Amino acid sequence: MSDIVSKIIELVTPIVANAGCEMVDVEYVKEGSEQVLRLFVENLEIETQGGVGHQTCVQISSRVLDVLEERGIPTIPYRLEVSSPGLTRALKKKNDFERFAGRLALIRTFRPVELKKDFASLASEPVKQKRFLGVLEGIEGENVLIRVGKELWSIPLGDIRNANLEFDPSQMSHPISKPLSKQSD
Repeated sequence: MSDIVSKIIELVTPIVANAGCEMVDVEYVKEGSEQVLRLFVENLEIETQGGVGHQTCVQISSRVLDVLEERGIPTIPYRLEVSSPGLTRALKKKNDFERFAGRLALIRTFRPVELKKDFASLASEPVKQKRFLGVLEGIEGENVLIRVGKELWSIPLGDIRNANLEFDPSQMSHPISKPLSKQSD
């Protein structure tokens, strides 16, 4: 993580917390000819409140701009975006893997992870992979547990390159859309 992003996180995290939210991720990237600072924030009570609203993003954005301008950070012009992390939010913290246990997730690792099986079911060749699409089962020590099909994988946190929730319509509490009824003339 760059020094500028570390400083931004240090300055912005209290602002996000005061709005009743949590910082999920920060991106500071060059897109075309401009720098973009993206803050992904989430309502701390997302299960009961349903996510972060537009007004909350506007409030956070206004306060963040004031604080960063006052501190002269960043030193070059940039565009600020504050938004929800969305349905496929990044899983960054150890707590995220516990919090979202039972949800569909995609985990990619830096190097292949070997499937640990009991002695009786060992194949002649060890099973290894770097991409895991399955259901999070939580944390065990410093390992993330994810069920891929019938297999339970234990992935060291330090080996995770990136992880995201995946959209699973079966986990939605309401239908995406309702069929349109035909209107008679």
